[in-house]
Amino acid sequence: MLAVKLIKPFEVRVDDIPPVQPELGEALIKVKAAGICGSDIAAYRGVNPLVSYPRVIGHEIVGEVLECPENDRGIKPGDRVIVEPYLYCGRCYPCSIGRTNCCENLKVRGVHVDGGMSELVSHPVKLIHKIEGIGNWEEMVMIEPLSIALHGLHRAKVQKDDYVLVFGGGQIGQLVIQAARAMGARPILVEPLENRRKLAIELGAEQVIKPEEVLKFDLKPSVAIEASGAPQALLSAISAVSHAARISMIGWVKGEIPIETASLIRKEIDLLGSRNSAGEFMLAMEMIADGKVNVKPLITEVVSIDKVPDALKRISDEPGRFIKIIVKNHEAQT
Repeated sequence: MLAVKLIKPFEVRVDDIPPVQPELGEALIKVKAAGICGSDIAAYRGVNPLVSYPRVIGHEIVGEVLECPENDRGIKPGDRVIVEPYLYCGRCYPCSIGRTNCCENLKVRGVHVDGGMSELVSHPVKLIHKIEGIGNWEEMVMIEPLSIALHGLHRAKVQKDDYVLVFGGGQIGQLVIQAARAMGARPILVEPLENRRKLAIELGAEQVIKPEEVLKFDLKPSVAIEASGAPQALLSAISAVSHAARISMIGWVKGEIPIETASLIRKEIDLLGSRNSAGEFMLAMEMIADGKVNVKPLITEVVSIDKVPDALKRISDEPGRFIKIIVKNHEAQT
């Protein structure tokens, strides 16, 4: 089967590799589409500390079930499904309290183990979800990143009428804006690129500002979502939010950041990590199916699997040009 394999940083190729064989409790899925995520770009650049090489990338995976063991979830051959790519151990403390997204032994497809940017993937039946109500494969791919956005909002306990300061207008930031709006909150985007600020307004942001304007901003939001990974964004969030605010960190900030802890204590800010998602896949699916979140404007381009090496290079070279590139198998139809 064809698969996109990272050999080492900046070296990627489409290889013909042996087809996967399902293990006990796994379904065999014909991949119809997969998304290129920021973590894939970080792996391509060699700055994702979690990835090992060589590695078949891809964790945003949708497809059709070809083979499936008997199960109590109603999954059967022919179903359209999305893969929940977070393989947890079920034994550690986080797993025991239902926070499987940050399992101490977590393995994520496309990062720690081979992913689904390939023709076939096998995955535990307990971690696949039947898709209903969404019209095409490209939109189905967006369930997984929306679940990430929702988890960040849930970690921050976003409530109706909360002002939510969102740092970063990439795919996660734009999804956070829409999900926050659907929850009755009032999102404000902080983003340097004009095209992303304009898109955010179209998708429901109450206001948009440039990063240099944050500290001049009179409003003191009760929530900040850091979705850019920029070190300065976190520092700006700490300065900008109100007392008793909650800051949820979705973006993986590179390197160490000197944080002025006196502000955290004086303002009694809740600083929260947010990794992957836990239990948000079905809500994400419903929000897309019901039109509460519009993912179509976020899909910049759709490419075939043989074009992925070029797509990775283009995104790496000019990240501001792209929100989401989706890889779609030739025969995958709406």
